[in-house]
Amino acid sequence: MNILALDLGTSSVRGLVLDEDTQPVPGALARRKVMLAVGDDGTGTLEGRAYLAGLVECLDELAESGHLRDVELVAVSGQWHSVVPLDAAGEPLG
Repeated sequence: MNILALDLGTSSVRGLVLDEDTQPVPGALARRKVMLAVGDDGTGTLEGRAYLAGLVECLDELAESGHLRDVELVAVSGQWHSVVPLDAAGEPLG
């Protein structure tokens, strides 16, 4: 049994596979940088499609190398507690 750990951060998206003793599996790390646009007022904005594409690329990389084969658990850490979706006019949706 392996564990897939996903870290969805503001500087990068990472996927790491750990063994049942929570030790990293050699070579089972995928990482993609993300671009955080910071406004003059201190707001930070991530481009959703590019962010999701980075996550999918990480998963594809791990899958192509066979590292997801024995994964039975997934753990996720992210900054989503501070995300506010906006509509086309820039108004908060939630």
